[in-house]
Amino acid sequence: MNAKALRSTFCAIASVALLAVPALTQSASARPRFHVVHCKPGSTVQHPCMGTRGNDKIIGTHGNDVIQTNGGHDQVITKGGDDQVNCDDGEDRIDDNNGGTVAMSNCENAIQEYEGTVTAIGGSSISVQYTDVNDPAQAFLDANGDPNPVTANITPDTKFEDGGAPAVGDTVKLEAVVNATDATQIDALKVETEDGSGED
Repeated sequence: MNAKALRSTFCAIASVALLAVPALTQSASARPRFHVVHCKPGSTVQHPCMGTRGNDKIIGTHGNDVIQTNGGHDQVITKGGDDQVNCDDGEDRIDDNNGGTVAMSNCENAIQEYEGTVTAIGGSSISVQYTDVNDPAQAFLDANGDPNPVTANITPDTKFEDGGAPAVGDTVKLEAVVNATDATQIDALKVETEDGSGED
């Protein structure tokens, strides 16, 4: 077989192989569930960092932000500074707060943070005598008579870090959200035992 015939045969085989390869399409399950919105510095009440009408993950800056959700079920991640988050329907969630303060309006599942000492723990609850709290926690305390210690429900979703559940007397950081059916109760999301607690 001469060179010309070899080239013709190779081209024919390559064409058949290309036809046999299915088109690559992005499946519905592979598509992102959230539209990511990165806030820009300098947002104000008049010109907030605005989400879309769908489901958003809105990420703040390290400065002071004014964030407005705009429909769907949104996650708002604050990253520092003194931030204001206005939720449109009460079903949006503040998932993080790395420093600074956060003032919230109509946001249902803002994460509360309590730092203090475990005074009681069982299979269904944990009580913490706190010495420091964040703004969402303080708002909950103000609305419920400022209990100290504060008691949170332990649920199947509660995560214990740094070696498992703490003991009475351990120093912990408790993250919690308001219970979905009883606004006077909180559910523990995460319990982190601080270094040195529980050691002899």
